[in-house]
Amino acid sequence: NPVSVVDTIPPTVLIVSPEDGSVSLHSDQLTIHTEVQDSESGLAEVKMRFDGEVISEDTVDLFFKTLGTHIIQVDAQDLSGNATSASNTIQVVATFESTIADVERAYELGWILKKSSKHSILNTLERAVKITKRIEFLEEKLPGKPKVIKRIEKLEKRLDRVLGQKIIEEIEKDYRKGLITEAGYLLIKADVEWLIGTP
Repeated sequence: NPVSVVDTIPPTVLIVSPEDGSVSLHSDQLTIHTEVQDSESGLAEVKMRFDGEVISEDTVDLFFKTLGTHIIQVDAQDLSGNATSASNTIQVVATFESTIADVERAYELGWILKKSSKHSILNTLERAVKITKRIEFLEEKLPGKPKVIKRIEKLEKRLDRVLGQKIIEEIEKDYRKGLITEAGYLLIKADVEWLIGTP
């Protein structure tokens, strides 16, 4: 008589990318690559989750997610009912470049209603980028002078804060005037607060 083999081994789940602890930009389209296998009874169900919410596609638009820590989870179950899961934690951050991309996209979506508002925000951000690049250039030229570099770094933080506060004041005014939607205001404010270190 044939002997029936009972499958007690759950599927194997591997999240190939993004790697655990990796960093992504707020403006990124995040692609999730997984490898799920079951060599015994075969796969019955595979679910992908982003912060606990089931997602149907393997690409997540981080523009619509908050800055900070997020959890990617993959749950799998085989035909014998054995279940397992794997999860990776990622960090979503803002940079000057990603914030510029976010402002452009907010304008395309109609979250910033006036072109002049968009240009004003972008001009301040681009000014901050230029200052940061100049400071980085100076730091490269002065590798043997740690005291001077420390002073430069303090100045950079102060400038970033001043320019960041200027942007926040600008978008608050535009929001009150109805020139920026609530979604646009909250998005840009969160990005800028992240940049100046006050999330």
